[in-house]
Amino acid sequence: MAMRSDGRRIHVGVRDLLPPADYDRLAATIPLPQRGKMGREAQAYLQQDRKIQKSLFVAECVVNREYVYRDVTFHVSGRIDGVYKLPHRLELEEIKSVVMNAAAFRNVHADSFPHFTAQALIYAYLLQDANNGMEIVPYLRLYNLINDKEKRFRLNYNRSAVEKEILQRFEFLYAKTRRDEAQRVQRARNLTQLHFELSEKRPGQQMMMEAVTAALNRREHLMISAPTGTGKTAGALIPVLKYAARHGKKVFFATSRTDQQEQVLNTLRRIDPQQKVFRYFTVGSVRRMCANPIYFCHESFCPFIEDFTRRLDHSRLLEKLVGQSGITREEVY
Repeated sequence: MAMRSDGRRIHVGVRDLLPPADYDRLAATIPLPQRGKMGREAQAYLQQDRKIQKSLFVAECVVNREYVYRDVTFHVSGRIDGVYKLPHRLELEEIKSVVMNAAAFRNVHADSFPHFTAQALIYAYLLQDANNGMEIVPYLRLYNLINDKEKRFRLNYNRSAVEKEILQRFEFLYAKTRRDEAQRVQRARNLTQLHFELSEKRPGQQMMMEAVTAALNRREHLMISAPTGTGKTAGALIPVLKYAARHGKKVFFATSRTDQQEQVLNTLRRIDPQQKVFRYFTVGSVRRMCANPIYFCHESFCPFIEDFTRRLDHSRLLEKLVGQSGITREEVY
């Protein structure tokens, strides 16, 4: 779930309490959609297998807990892959799929995936609170999609250490919500300085803007055909940006040609010349976006993707890009 705040309450998922993942995100050669589907299928199979083997196994155990921190209440929710309900303790399993060659998987251990381990330990903390302090034994179960092998690790659950990590994340998220609120207030002030008026009045363009505004307010689809010179880019973009600014929405503006993106950016820069309200980034076709003139996305071939994760972290490029108001392909490369 996405983190949200309504003033005195901050709603987060267990994933929001995790540190950034630092394992190689590009280790898999299986495309992410297919890998995600395979992972879900493997998880469902393992959960069903556990149910058959042990009647005390409960799959998809939902936990919801509230914790007061400073002047707010954190509402934390999550779904544990599986829980064994034993007489004097509870054992939880966090099931994760990985993509590794056979040799690497034989040597893997729980510490190889600190992100997975941290998630299981936070679930143990929440589950213990939900069951009046009952003993909790957490396990991490890895399933290799390459060869259908699996490993199960018992994790060392130190409640005090986990609580310390959770409180640190609470502090980080608390500060973030305060910064976001301050930015929202400042953004509302900046909205009054935007330049939505057009220097030239075109009848067809005015009709188009009125039609787009009406469709947005009625939450309807709209298809418009107009001749060249009508000013279709501004006619569509200006009412959409007005609506997005008022309602806190994101805008996806698709063009049939890459060079048309410059028209969109010029309109956006004229409306918001100081770039105080709107942030943007442009994308193109995979071949146009790729830094390698010979498009072949594999780390054994492409020098740009080789050891990508380590180089990305070392360069701190993401922090620099996120801090900018606009990002284009030329600025990235």
